[in-house]
Amino acid sequence: VSVTVGNTALSNWAGGGTNSFSANGTVNLFADYKKGKDSWDNNLNVQYGYIKTKGSIGQSSANLFDFLSLYGHSLTSKLDASALFRLRTQPFDGYAYSTDANGLTTRQFNSTFFAPAYITLAPGITWKPVKNLNIFVSPIAARALVVANKVLSDQGDYGVDTGKTFKCQF
Repeated sequence: VSVTVGNTALSNWAGGGTNSFSANGTVNLFADYKKGKDSWDNNLNVQYGYIKTKGSIGQSSANLFDFLSLYGHSLTSKLDASALFRLRTQPFDGYAYSTDANGLTTRQFNSTFFAPAYITLAPGITWKPVKNLNIFVSPIAARALVVANKVLSDQGDYGVDTGKTFKCQF
């Protein structure tokens, strides 16, 4: 778990600059299992960041939910036959920011939880040359793209067909 907070306050500063505040949080969890020739490694990484600069609206600077799971069955001491599952999305709403004709910052909704979400399934080989280093190689992977928000799917955002919420790719 990591939390970082930053604040910049400038007063009588001739070089220019802008007052700002930022906060970032990261949770990175691991759960690994090994029994006999079978291993199962899991990683969950969740991040959120926020930044507010004087004269503009606050906005997120990080917004991530990433779960990775790798199952392996030992073929040799350094090679596993493996299967990988990965889910990437974001836990909070996202926005695109722009400046209007009056110079004001505006925001437009463009993402949320499971809109988009990327799900990957892949068979492969994991090479473990040294402790704590796994190199996964896959000749083929299936990727599902999910846009579970009706507004975004109706716009055909993120590569799904207009009005559709799912797209599969190989």
